[in-house]
Amino acid sequence: MSNLPSDPKHPSYFSVRDLCQLLKVSKTTIFNYIRNGQLPEPKRFTKRTIRWPREAVVQALHGTKHEPEEFKVEDRWGQVMENLKAKK
Repeated sequence: MSNLPSDPKHPSYFSVRDLCQLLKVSKTTIFNYIRNGQLPEPKRFTKRTIRWPREAVVQALHGTKHEPEEFKVEDRWGQVMENLKAKK
């Protein structure tokens, strides 16, 4: 049995694919964001399964924990936040 939630409308965790679609960036960019502190480290569920807690992603997008000066893309973040709210 998986530890991951099964409700696609209200995911508690995001996969790499989810984040790529949400932010409209590549997988490489997601891992660059992690390396640069713009996104939090994912949680590892199995050897091949990593996920980001929804709340950690929302905090990162709001800039409460991760807001480097060189990463100012308010328009994209505003769009992402609207998408997150629409999924609730």
